Amino acid sequence: MNRKKEKIVKKIGTLVILSMLIVTNIVFFVSSDIEQSETSVGRYSLIPHSPISINSDEDFVTYGFQGNGTADNPYIIEGLNITTVQNLGIGISFTTKFFIIRNCHVEAGNNGITISSVADGTASIVNNTCINTPMGIVLSRTSFSIISNNTCLNNEMGILVDRSPFTLISNNKCIDNKSEGIKLTYSDSSVISDNEITKSEYGIYTSESPFLTITNNTCYKNTYSVLLRYSPFSTINNNTCTNNKDGIKVIYSRSVLLTDNTCNFNERAILIVYDSQNPALTQPGNVILRNNYCANNNLGIWLEDADHSILSNNRCYKNNKGIYLLQSSYSTVTNNTCNDNDQGLVLDNSGVIPVVNNSFYNNNRSIVIYNSGSTTLTNNTLIKGGIAVWDNSWQGYLSQRFTKDSNWVNDRLVGYFTELNDRSFNASVYGQLFFIKCKNITVSNQNFTDVTTGIFLAYSESCRVENSLFAENVWGTYLDHTLSTTLTNNSYKNNNYGILLRDSDSNILTYNLFEENEQYGVYLYAASSNNLIHHNAFINNNPEGTSQAYDAGVDNSWYLKRKGNYWSDYEKGDYLIDGIANSTDRHPLTDIPTASTPLSSVFIVSVIILACIVSLRSSVRMRKKTTKL
Repeated sequence: MNRKKEKIVKKIGTLVILSMLIVTNIVFFVSSDIEQSETSVGRYSLIPHSPISINSDEDFVTYGFQGNGTADNPYIIEGLNITTVQNLGIGISFTTKFFIIRNCHVEAGNNGITISSVADGTASIVNNTCINTPMGIVLSRTSFSIISNNTCLNNEMGILVDRSPFTLISNNKCIDNKSEGIKLTYSDSSVISDNEITKSEYGIYTSESPFLTITNNTCYKNTYSVLLRYSPFSTINNNTCTNNKDGIKVIYSRSVLLTDNTCNFNERAILIVYDSQNPALTQPGNVILRNNYCANNNLGIWLEDADHSILSNNRCYKNNKGIYLLQSSYSTVTNNTCNDNDQGLVLDNSGVIPVVNNSFYNNNRSIVIYNSGSTTLTNNTLIKGGIAVWDNSWQGYLSQRFTKDSNWVNDRLVGYFTELNDRSFNASVYGQLFFIKCKNITVSNQNFTDVTTGIFLAYSESCRVENSLFAENVWGTYLDHTLSTTLTNNSYKNNNYGILLRDSDSNILTYNLFEENEQYGVYLYAASSNNLIHHNAFINNNPEGTSQAYDAGVDNSWYLKRKGNYWSDYEKGDYLIDGIANSTDRHPLTDIPTASTPLSSVFIVSVIILACIVSLRSSVRMRKKTTKL
């Protein structure tokens, strides 16, 4: 960290410490009174009372409230039942005396309790109930105040703090408020802690309020649980957000620290959105996410336009997407754990990112890198799920940095090879193989099981994959902009897709077995042309569809010399193949073809062993595999 950043951090730290000390002093002067209060207004025999309106220090004397207005002996408004159709239940403004409003029940036509423009540090609102009122508690233009242990029920808004910095909002219950449970605007350096917010449109909403601390709150069944807007340099710590649409959402707020939050069963658990196109936002996101737990959400952690962010030691379990970075470059992803997600970590147009020491278990796609150049992968461990890489140019593929012999999938190395020529791979060293801009590569006698893609070839040509086994992967073999490559004598079983070709021409697929793949055995993307597919066996693929293969390309042929492929669902005539190419196999085979080259003994044994394993797994579980093509 350079000296300038160190100075900024020190200033921020000093300001936060100062604010906490001041708030602590406020708590001290009212502590004896608060501790003596009961926690429930309903336990008091409340006195019916008309609305209270105080607009000067003298009004406290006029109403005859206990106390003399000093810090040691504040005026106390206590034990009242104010139920009125008038706009205001209790209103205090333009005073300099210390006062406490506590243990009151308030229902009013507009605002339950309103404090406005009173002297700093003089107001405490403790253990009241505000119910069936448009605005439960309102604090305006008043600093160093306390709003604690109140219940705001069935209001339009529970608690509103406006232009009131250094406010402590703690241990309140905000339930069934239609709009916001707690709303903070233009109130920097405030603390929102230990509150319970349920069934509101916004649980906690902040705007234009930097240097906030939001900690130990529980948010349940809100639409938006915690929303931080234009509130930089804030801390969101140890909150629990469950069954909301959004758990924690930070927008247009840079340098925010999120630690030790738990977000479960939300549509989106943690979202960080920093609009880099907004001319008012000249600095990068600089968000830190550490030790957060996100489970059973659609989205676990989502960063968008949040450059220079840090994600470390987060745990994302059983989400659709665990961690997703969109246009958030120059960030770091270290020591995170992503288990049982569809996609563990996704980098989408987010380049120059170190991905180091992360752990992935049982994801369909553990790491997805999409148009995110100069990503560095080091010391990552993947079990039952692998890596997927896509880019729109060969330069993007070549810019990736997979640290050699340091990333592992299913206890075998991940091999990422670029610009390699005239090499053969016939030993089972790699759990996944990537070949980028390679030529004359031969891969044989391999077993690729339970990864994202067994073999991925991009911008390569004249390669050969043979006598290998691909099972329970998302894609068995994936060809991207690859030419004149032969895939022969391989077995594709129980994958999502067997073989997929994207913008790949003049390839040969022959004598392969495609059996019980959830989608198509072979999928030809648009712009894949002049490929030759013959003498393959298609058995029980895409059982919910009308065809076992898909062709959206141009001039692909599904037979050679009046010999096509074997289709287990073939009845008569031509075999119709799905896709806009309207391709057909005009010469379907009636028997499973036998390869002209004998199968290796290793391959045969592997097929037998795999068949036993697959049958056992299928009997105890069904894996859901969704695919982004």
